[in-house]
Amino acid sequence: MKLSKHTPLIIVMACLMTLALLGSAAWGWPRHHGHPAPKPTATAPVTPSPSPSTPTPVPTVTTDGTFSGPAAPAGWGVTYSRNFASTPGQGDWVTQPGNNAPILDSTKAGAEFGVGIETTALSQWSELISSNAVVGPNSFVQGLVYIPAGSGSRPDGHTFPAGSTANWPAFWTFGNPWPQNGEIDALEAQTGRSCEQTHYSSGPSSSTELNSPSNCGALGATSTGWLTVSMLRQGEQVKVWYNNTYIGEVPLPTTANEKLVFQNQSYSTSVCGNCFGPTLLGSASTAWLSNVRVYAPAS
Repeated sequence: MKLSKHTPLIIVMACLMTLALLGSAAWGWPRHHGHPAPKPTATAPVTPSPSPSTPTPVPTVTTDGTFSGPAAPAGWGVTYSRNFASTPGQGDWVTQPGNNAPILDSTKAGAEFGVGIETTALSQWSELISSNAVVGPNSFVQGLVYIPAGSGSRPDGHTFPAGSTANWPAFWTFGNPWPQNGEIDALEAQTGRSCEQTHYSSGPSSSTELNSPSNCGALGATSTGWLTVSMLRQGEQVKVWYNNTYIGEVPLPTTANEKLVFQNQSYSTSVCGNCFGPTLLGSASTAWLSNVRVYAPAS
C-alpha cells in the first residue's frame, strides 16, 4: 500500500477509556488504511451501488491451522502463537474503535476457519490488532489467511478479471509513531492484487512518508483463497512468500518493534477509493485469519 493518507488514529477520550480497559494504550491504534494505490487506467462515473461481482466459493473445507511455505531460520524460536481454528475467539486480538464491519468467530464443528471480517454494505471496515505479538527487527511471521477473490466491478466502474483480490483485506504490521517506526504490508489488496510493500519515514525525526515498491502475486490461487503469508524481517529488509511462492524483498529502514494487524474493508471514497478490488458483500466477502506465529532468534 502507499500510505500517504495513513496517520495514527486521533484518540478521543472515549477511546482512551476503552484502550485503558484493554491494556493497549501504551502502543496506540493505527487509523484504518487510507493509502493511495496505483491509479486504474480508466475510471467511470461513480454509481450509487456496486455492480454484481462474481465471487469464488465461500470456504467450506476445514482448516486445522497448518502452515505451508518456508520454515523459520534455523535456531529461531516461537515468541507468539495463536491458532484461531483450534481455539475459537479473538484471544488477545482487540478491535479498533470505530469499526463497523461484522467480526465473525467460526465455531461450527468441522468448519473451523478462525476469526473473520465480513462486509455487508459499502464503507465498512474492521481491524483486529494483537496486544501480545511483537514483530521486532529480526522476526519471522507466518499467518494463515483466507483472502476472498472475485471479478466484476466496484462502484466507480473500474472492472476486474477473475481471480482478483476483492475489497481491501490486509495482513500487516505498524510501529508507533507512524511512519517513523514503519509499516510492513505483508499482504494487502492494491487495486485487485495481493501485494507486499513497506512504509517508513525519510528520517528518525521526520514525519514525511516514503514507500517501497510494491511486489504483487499473480491473480488467482497464488494470492487469493487459503494462503500462508510468510514474512522475514532481517537486516532492515523484508522478504515475503505466499504459500511457497516468493513475492519479493523490500527495504524497511527502522529497527522499531511493530504490532500485527488483520483487516478487511469494503469500497469507500473516503479512504483511497482506488485501493479496492471488485466489490463483494455478504458471506463471500469474509476474510479469515486462522493461525499466526512469530519467531525470533534464540536468546
